[in-house]
Amino acid sequence: MNAKRKKKNNKIILWLGFLLIFSSLILFLAIFFPIIKSEWNYLVLPKDESVKIVLNGNSDEKDIENEVKNNTIIPKDKEFGIIIPKIGVNTKVFANVNSQNESEYGKKLKYGVAHAKGSGFPQDDRTVFIFAHSSSDFYRNNNFNTVFYLLRKLEVDDIFYLVYKKKLYSYKMVEKRIVTENEVSYLQDNKKYDVILMTCWPPGTSYKRLLVMGKRMDE
Repeated sequence: MNAKRKKKNNKIILWLGFLLIFSSLILFLAIFFPIIKSEWNYLVLPKDESVKIVLNGNSDEKDIENEVKNNTIIPKDKEFGIIIPKIGVNTKVFANVNSQNESEYGKKLKYGVAHAKGSGFPQDDRTVFIFAHSSSDFYRNNNFNTVFYLLRKLEVDDIFYLVYKKKLYSYKMVEKRIVTENEVSYLQDNKKYDVILMTCWPPGTSYKRLLVMGKRMDE
């Protein structure tokens, strides 16, 4: 009788072990799916960056979701959007978002990236500051859009675009920098950079900030 009970208990323990392993795997995928998806999309992206931005296309077409099809991109948002062909970014930019108010920017960053309130716009002579946020804790990554997760892949001379009020603005990356959370010296000279893109660093933390600086290209 004891042998049967022991055998039954062993089976229960075995099945509980399998259940825990399976649950852990599901939890792992749930937490890291946005990151895995971003890395996979980057691997399969065409590496030819000579793309054409089509402003008069239908923004409801299926191929605008961060994909480059036939070297043509239709901006996801023509009033204010950002396109970075190298890393498959094509998303809306929310204007005039308070970068110091997490409850405000947190809602926006689930659906795109944010333009910092008080910074310039593409047609201005002031720096355009655009930021995204991966999360202060890695397990909350699903709460935020990981659109800038691959920003670290950009290198000097890579080209990206802003679309504002149905007009296209082209930029070339000139510098990449990692700074502390409290460092703001890069914002003091509004003429050194035409645009700054920012995300958290390392991805999934709020330890530091990764900055990509760009200069406007001649039209």
